[in-house]
Amino acid sequence: MTPSPKTFLHDESGAVTVDWVVLTAAIVGLGLAVATVVSGGIQDLSNDIDDQLEADGIIRVSFSQLGETTQLTGQDLANLQAEARGASNTELQTAFTTAQAGISPDQGVWQAAIDGGATLENGTYTYLDGDGATQSFEAADYEASVLASDQAAVYADEAQQRGITLN
Repeated sequence: MTPSPKTFLHDESGAVTVDWVVLTAAIVGLGLAVATVVSGGIQDLSNDIDDQLEADGIIRVSFSQLGETTQLTGQDLANLQAEARGASNTELQTAFTTAQAGISPDQGVWQAAIDGGATLENGTYTYLDGDGATQSFEAADYEASVLASDQAAVYADEAQQRGITLN
C-alpha cells in the first residue's frame, strides 16, 4: 500500500541522514579552512629551518650538479668535493682559476681524436686531422687537461651551492 501525501510529508525517518550530511560538510569545510590558514605559517617555518641548515653547512641544496667526470671517480672525487666544501670563497676562486689554467684549449680536439680512433703508442696519441695530416699529442697532457677540467667542475659546483659566481 502506498502512503498518502499527507503521511509522506510528516514522516521524519530520513531527516537524520540530511543532518549528518550537513554536519559532515561543515566539519570538512572547517578542516579545509584551518589547513589553509596554518599552511602559510608552516611553509614560512619550513623555509626558515631550511635557510638555517644551509647557512650552517648542515645540508646542501643538492648533492651534486656535476656532469660526468672522466678522471675523478670514487674517493678522489669525494676528497676533492670535501676540500672544496672546506675552502673559503677566496680559496675556492683561486682553486677554480688554477684548475681552469690547466685546461688545454686543444682538449676538445684531443677528445674528438680519441673518440675517432686515435692510436696510443708510447704515451702519444696519433690521429689524422680533417686535412688528412698526421697529428699527435701526449697522453699525459690530455689526462692533465681532463683532470683540470674535472677539478674546475667540482669547484664550480661548490660555488653554485654557495650562490657565488666564479670568474
